[in-house]
Amino acid sequence: MSSQQIGTQTITIQAAAAIPAKRFVGWNDQVATAGAAVKGVSDHAIAINENGRLIYGVTAMVESGAAIDGVETRLASDAQGRAVPFATGLVAARFKRGQTATAAGQLIEVFIIRAPG
Repeated sequence: MSSQQIGTQTITIQAAAAIPAKRFVGWNDQVATAGAAVKGVSDHAIAINENGRLIYGVTAMVESGAAIDGVETRLASDAQGRAVPFATGLVAARFKRGQTATAAGQLIEVFIIRAPG
């Protein structure tokens, strides 16, 4: 687990639904669905119809949705916008070397892959 991020590229969105902190966010400005394209990672919790900041450049801290051991370097979003090892859909991020999560709910530092929505 890491406690840092290099979130040098950010964008402000108006949340179309409540977004918890440190989750993948889709191009519809809601929590990304499983395997969906991501616009960025929420830097903080954002209430519905409120403005909030997404990180989309360099690295960001994102919550894990499962154990992540680093064997699979590609990560995807689960149905709750958390990082899980890639299986299907679109790649949302790349694992940063040295980062692991032993279970869901832990923060890991990732390289965001901003796929068009």
